[in-house]
Amino acid sequence: MKETFLKEKKENVLTKTSVSDKNGIVSFDNLPVGKYILKEITAPDGYTGSDEEYNVEVVLDENDSSTAIATLTDNSGNIIAVTRTKVQQKDKRKV
Repeated sequence: MKETFLKEKKENVLTKTSVSDKNGIVSFDNLPVGKYILKEITAPDGYTGSDEEYNVEVVLDENDSSTAIATLTDNSGNIIAVTRTKVQQKDKRKV
């Protein structure tokens, strides 16, 4: 399993750290709307790590404010993945 982190582009602050599951899938819960950089920290045993950084942008869906869209792109702007999820409400504020 690999460990990855997300940091906010705006403030360049470490935001979240996560370890991938047995299928190599990594996820982050309760990620606020914004722009982030995704980078591998450690690679699984037997694998070579990567220094590449990926861009992640989380936005609210223009047609449904209860849905957030996260887009993962490489440094050339190629879309790698798009994920949609329902926005969680906490004290009547979007999280």
